[in-house]
Amino acid sequence: MPRALALLILFCLTAPGALAGPWPRGKGETFLSFAIEYSESRDYGGLYAEYGLTENLTLGLDLGTTSSDAKKAIAFARWPVGKNAGPLRMSVQLGVGYAERWRTPPFKLVVKGGGPLPPLPAPQPKMRPVVQTGLSVGRGLELLGHNGWVTLDTRAEIDEELASHYAADATLGLTVPKGHMFILQLQTGATDAGETWAKLAPSYVLELSGAQHLEMGLVAGVAGDSDVAARLGLWQRF
Repeated sequence: MPRALALLILFCLTAPGALAGPWPRGKGETFLSFAIEYSESRDYGGLYAEYGLTENLTLGLDLGTTSSDAKKAIAFARWPVGKNAGPLRMSVQLGVGYAERWRTPPFKLVVKGGGPLPPLPAPQPKMRPVVQTGLSVGRGLELLGHNGWVTLDTRAEIDEELASHYAADATLGLTVPKGHMFILQLQTGATDAGETWAKLAPSYVLELSGAQHLEMGLVAGVAGDSDVAARLGLWQRF
């Protein structure tokens, strides 16, 4: 897998369903999610946390790494837009942190004696400071006799050299009997270097207790990548 695409996957990958969307965490409530993904070409591990500082302000932390050495660590704040009195809810998000980016280092070309040109230097990874902005829109719904939700989460990320990454995830979730959930998410992204990407991520979430859930699913490439990964996650609310 190209290194730029591996980083794009890391940037676009968010914890699905209950972790995203425009709804704030309740004041004093903490939510943690640990997820791992495995496929023949790459592994992923991530930790996602949210804390309700007030009724309208949620603070969070998004950490992740892949077997291709792409890493990220982003702290963010999310708050609602407007009064959010109707069924449609909206929020904005602002985050800062670091993400590993691949760049071709600057070099000086020196040719002596008319021989062959030296090879160009290979891209090198570097953790760079980034700023992330996001907009989330969602609403509750009823489908096939079950309560659920639908959300659209968009993000833009820019680093110190003004290189940009973009992502948009559409999520449909349904609560099924015994408190379990079915989640279907379309994850898409692009970079200013021309890479584009889309993945389909279905998962089934088992309610282990009122505050703990176990997520089991797949992440399958549908455009820009054909990788298929198994996903396992644990959600905990305090």
